[in-house]
Amino acid sequence: MGDMDTIEIQRPVRATAEHWWHRERRMLLARTAERFVARRALHLGGACDARVLADRGWDVVAIDSSGTRVDTARCAGLDARLGDPCALPLDDEEFHFVSALDILPTKNDRAAISEIARVLLPDGIAFLTVSTRHHDRRSITALARSVGLRVERVRYRNVLLGGALRRRPGLLTKALPTHINRRIAHLSALERRLPLGAVPGGTLVALVRKPL
Repeated sequence: MGDMDTIEIQRPVRATAEHWWHRERRMLLARTAERFVARRALHLGGACDARVLADRGWDVVAIDSSGTRVDTARCAGLDARLGDPCALPLDDEEFHFVSALDILPTKNDRAAISEIARVLLPDGIAFLTVSTRHHDRRSITALARSVGLRVERVRYRNVLLGGALRRRPGLLTKALPTHINRRIAHLSALERRLPLGAVPGGTLVALVRKPL
């Protein structure tokens, strides 16, 4: 692959990486991953975000449904593979940690959660972020329990943006003007310092464990 081809592949992914929510998700993932001994990890969705785990010593595999993101992650030296979260091309009980950032909803959410449970080792941990447009605390808890996972924690994020996200859900996913992106990033940083995890917001952050 030539240098110009690499630049063209990386340009849209780089723009996405600067999005306020993608940066916030990486921060949340980093804080969570640092709580555990770095061993073997799987990252689902946004293959380049697997760098967060790799930089903290995890032996990480990234699975993404986007060929562009997979190519960019490979250019960055990550073990990135094209795949469907509902049918992971991986062996049973292969990973100590799975991160799944906004991969739900899928064509079959139960299949996706079941696949996470399948590839986790016993006592393994999964970290998920999910928009509350698609699931609430009760439904994500029921979904995890339906495949034998134990819910350890479910908290809300994007509480301060809750009303704006209901009116404009694209704020979580679409490219934004730089000044708007910066303002929302400042608001998100403020929320980290406030005790709002139990207050319903725009995103659920869940930690689940596969029992021994």
